[in-house]
Amino acid sequence: MLALRGRFIAQFGVPRWTILHGQSMGGHVTIASLELHPEVYQGALIECGIVDGVGLVDWLYAYTAAAEYLSGVRLLDAPDRQAFSALVNGPWLGALGTPGSYTERGRRFDSVVKHLMASCRSASRACGSATS
Repeated sequence: MLALRGRFIAQFGVPRWTILHGQSMGGHVTIASLELHPEVYQGALIECGIVDGVGLVDWLYAYTAAAEYLSGVRLLDAPDRQAFSALVNGPWLGALGTPGSYTERGRRFDSVVKHLMASCRSASRACGSATS
């Protein structure tokens, strides 16, 4: 975003305002830009973006990385949502089990999720988790 702004300034001069716009992942980029460089921007319009900032994306990645590590199922390499869902509903569930009947690895994962969530008691109660 800063490079694009710099290019604009080089070609047209310094703008009176710099207002960002982003949709979907662009909304996340917009929020991240506002968080990291608030002195540069005067506003933003975000449509359907990840508005919890970088922390939410980091949390989701940590959750998925833990799920992959403890299950042995290569979730992060899934090429698309359909392949990811097939992995989760197949070999991942087989490796970790379901709430109330976790395997040993499933209990470890539940413990990790408790620490990631801080406010939730188990993976079975984690909002949006693959085990809920």
